[in-house]
Amino acid sequence: MSPRLRIRGGLALPRHKPGLDRPILDLPLPPVLLHPLLGHGGGELTPCVAIGDRVRAGTPLADGLRAAAAGTVRAIEQRPVLDRYRRHAPCVVIDTQAHVPIEIAVTSSITNALGPIDTADAMETLLRAGIDGQGGAGFPAAVKLRAVRAVGCRLLLINACECEPGIACDEALLQEASPGVVAAIDRLVGVLAPQRTCIAIEHDKRAAVAALGRALDASTSIETLLFEPVYPSGAEGPLLERVLIHLGLPALPGGCRPSGAGVLCLNVATALALGRALEGEPPVARIVTVTGDGARLDANVRATLGTPIRWLLERLGHTLTDAARVRVGGPLSGHESDALDAPLTATTHAIHLSAASPAPEPVPTRPCIRCGECAPVCPVALQPQLLHWHADATDLPALQRLGIDRCIECGCCDVVCPSALPLTAGFRAARGELAERARRTAEAERADRLVQRRTARLQREEQHRAQAPPPAARSNVETALARVKARARARATAGGGNRSEAEG
Repeated sequence: MSPRLRIRGGLALPRHKPGLDRPILDLPLPPVLLHPLLGHGGGELTPCVAIGDRVRAGTPLADGLRAAAAGTVRAIEQRPVLDRYRRHAPCVVIDTQAHVPIEIAVTSSITNALGPIDTADAMETLLRAGIDGQGGAGFPAAVKLRAVRAVGCRLLLINACECEPGIACDEALLQEASPGVVAAIDRLVGVLAPQRTCIAIEHDKRAAVAALGRALDASTSIETLLFEPVYPSGAEGPLLERVLIHLGLPALPGGCRPSGAGVLCLNVATALALGRALEGEPPVARIVTVTGDGARLDANVRATLGTPIRWLLERLGHTLTDAARVRVGGPLSGHESDALDAPLTATTHAIHLSAASPAPEPVPTRPCIRCGECAPVCPVALQPQLLHWHADATDLPALQRLGIDRCIECGCCDVVCPSALPLTAGFRAARGELAERARRTAEAERADRLVQRRTARLQREEQHRAQAPPPAARSNVETALARVKARARARATAGGGNRSEAEG
């Protein structure tokens, strides 16, 4: 065991981990599954199935999206989704009650968990598995794996730091299935051949740490790094920065993704899904923490991806009304949503249900008093008060100079701000404006390039015409002879027509 580590900044929040006093509940398969056709970043995917098609668990529905159960495609239509930025998106609706085989569509020939691994085949299996990260961002695992394969893996970091109150799905997984998690990590080690392999977990997860320690007895290549329970220890950037310093490894180059530098950081549930993919099991379910008003809702449940939230909550015995309020995610990183018919996705790690009651009155905000309390808690060493000043003035160049692109939107500055300023919301809006401006600039540059190419082509054509030799001029005699011949042909044609009419 290593000494206890701590990320830069952050907040020590009360430990509230619901549902750990009972086993993980396995929910049955719902009658309908909804798979949003959304890629990472919100881009829409093109479906590769049609209405009426029969699918199995693991059948591709679009690039990077696979069916979670067998059934028949009932529709491809707009449905509500649990998204911070959009309310609806196209979804593949699968009727699981249809009479189709329920076997899994095996994605790999590697089925012996204890047998030797063909590294090339195993990597291709992982790239085709269609597994999204089950942490907060939902980054496609295949993108990280391709980047690491290109440069070699120098560090494999398994992220089990579940720091936000109200979320306990990863901790519940480790308490009950640490041997399976460690076996999956060992399989990944055999494929990636990393120089170092570590698991980062907070020391206050005593039962999970103990279960993990017992499972690691047979593994000598995996190190355990204990962290202080500080929010947001689970954020990839601050966590990797602290781990690299502790291990004495070079820092990540500026502007480079970790995987591009040979550092692969995976959520613990994502690592388990990848390990199972090597055994031919597609990603079909995830664990989600469900909590809210009433102890009967405090549970960690294993549900099929695509399960409607309303159906999930009703199976737990809660009677829903249209006025019920749902919060997706934790109290800091989550967001309110009224989309009870939206489906469970890979990034839905917590659902908090509030009773049908009026929303609390918003806390009145006051001007910034320049207290500086926000700077020490920022895990990426930004100056939130300066960012807020320039965001109010819409000074986008200044925001870029101050590093707003590095903001992870954790909300720590919101918690400590005595003026109750919505700092994170302002930073999010400013980043969106910067992204939109970058998109418009890229489109303008592309249009300029097209105009330049067309102008250059026209200039080349004009130059070619100017350099071409002029046609030979004909003499007046030749012109006159050509005119006489043309008249003779016209008379001959007219005379022939008149003779034909006389004969008739």
